Amino acid sequence: MTDIKADGFVHQAIMDQLTFQNKPIRHLSRKLKEYETLYQDLLGQQDEQAELSKEITERLSLQEAFHETIMKQLDEQKTKNQNILDQIDQLRSSLGEKVTDICEKLESIYQLISNNVIGNIIKVFLCLDSKDNPFVSEPVEQLHVQPVPPACTGLNQ
Repeated sequence: MTDIKADGFVHQAIMDQLTFQNKPIRHLSRKLKEYETLYQDLLGQQDEQAELSKEITERLSLQEAFHETIMKQLDEQKTKNQNILDQIDQLRSSLGEKVTDICEKLESIYQLISNNVIGNIIKVFLCLDSKDNPFVSEPVEQLHVQPVPPACTGLNQ
């Protein structure tokens, strides 16, 4: 009987020990399940983070290509603008030369015509006696003929 009693005490001690350890084991089991849930959440967040990182990388690549395209177009436009400015400068220079030439020709034609007209008027006055000429009321010596200024004065400056 002592063996049975001793077995009973051992059995009871084992049961008490199991009951005593069962509570911390259940607590640890709950904690492990919580950690497993947290771990799964972290894995999900890590996957989301990796997906977002991949999407950001793709968008950055697209932005970089777009930026390069715009920069290339700006460079081309700058080249076109410079060509247009060069052409405008050439036209301005050519036009300035042509205007100068035309003004010089007009001045020489004006001088030629005015000299001829004044010369002819003077000849008329000299050839005709002031008494016989109905258009002359004063003697020829008292007439004051002043030259007319050139037609293009100021345009050459």
